[in-house]
Amino acid sequence: MSSLANLKLICPKCGKEYDNYKEFFNCWTTHLNILYNSDGSAPLDPIEAIEYYFKFPNVLEEGLKSIESNITIFHGKIDLLCVDKDNNFVLVDVIGDRNWKRKVNQLRKYRKKIKWTAEHIFGLKYIPFIRLIIVKPNYYVKDITSEV
Repeated sequence: MSSLANLKLICPKCGKEYDNYKEFFNCWTTHLNILYNSDGSAPLDPIEAIEYYFKFPNVLEEGLKSIESNITIFHGKIDLLCVDKDNNFVLVDVIGDRNWKRKVNQLRKYRKKIKWTAEHIFGLKYIPFIRLIIVKPNYYVKDITSEV
């Protein structure tokens, strides 16, 4: 029997329990729209979304844990630093209407600089795998780790 048979998802806003992702996601996004888009206009403000995802990283990916938010690094900023269920680092960028391809390139540069710094400055022999995720609130969560 699949472990999904006993799956229980709890909405972080209202506490209602669901046994499938469709209903859970429906409930969760409804709260986000009410919480952040009460006038029905543009999607979530990225700053508010970063705070929300920091508190509830599991809505982005099951098993994701937040470490820090709004980290200044290499003349830029990483919105969220997380660890996934396999203990890989995950850099998360929450975008508004910005060009997502530019953000993909920026995240890749950050990953490359982090690895270089860890190896050459701190002398680390083992550098954990670093995944990259871009989130556009109310639209998508994209794992761009392997995109060209």
